Amino acid sequence: YDYKLGKLPRLLTDSLPLRLRDSKDGQVWKFDGQEGKYQFEAALTGKNNAGYALNLSTTPTKPVLLHGGTGYENYGQGIVAGYYSYPRLATSGTLTVGGKTHQVAGELWYDRQWNCTSIVSKGVGWDWLSIQLDQPREELMLNTLHNTETGQELNNGSFFSASNENVHLTGTDFKLTPLTYWTSPKSKRKYPAKWHVQVPSKGYDLVVEPLVPNQELALRFFHAFTMYYWEGMCKVTGTHNGQPVTGKAYVEITNRP
Repeated sequence: YDYKLGKLPRLLTDSLPLRLRDSKDGQVWKFDGQEGKYQFEAALTGKNNAGYALNLSTTPTKPVLLHGGTGYENYGQGIVAGYYSYPRLATSGTLTVGGKTHQVAGELWYDRQWNCTSIVSKGVGWDWLSIQLDQPREELMLNTLHNTETGQELNNGSFFSASNENVHLTGTDFKLTPLTYWTSPKSKRKYPAKWHVQVPSKGYDLVVEPLVPNQELALRFFHAFTMYYWEGMCKVTGTHNGQPVTGKAYVEITNRP
């Protein structure tokens, strides 16, 4: 995971294919492509950490997922943000570790959002789960936004079927229930460490659990504002219409007390 704050024209051109370039602190990374066919390149070039690089190419095996049904989601308080995903990208390339290059292959989930900086504030937090099921090959993107000052919550989500049906989920269509918690030794914040995920209309009753408890990041957006941010890989178990299912998930959690 990485981020950079800056004027968008300096980082990303306004034409297709998308083309992104940046370098900082002995790091170089590049991104090119469109419509799920992407090329990622990243490398560490500093004197003390050279010999590490990643070069990946992707091809979509499912079409684009337009969240909210149109590619825009309502995050409350007048905030509407663009959001789409390619939840299944067949991926291959090379990984270089310590100067030794390895051939790698796998599957990626690609998200793109814009016009969403208004929700990155001290008064808003979220639990955000992106779930890939192994069989059936279906996906769930579920998020609950929390207003940490008023206690109000807003649910948004998408269900993407094996036949590529896109269903927008809101309100009581799904339920995310924390089952256990992990407390960060660095920030002292308490994060959910296991979730019970229920989507009754689609027959899903799941448990999502981190592969490693400590996947906390400290993102400093401004001199006076550091956001502690849990973002990491998880495993999925549970049932679909009463039958066992497994899968993978990626989870984001922000602004926990």
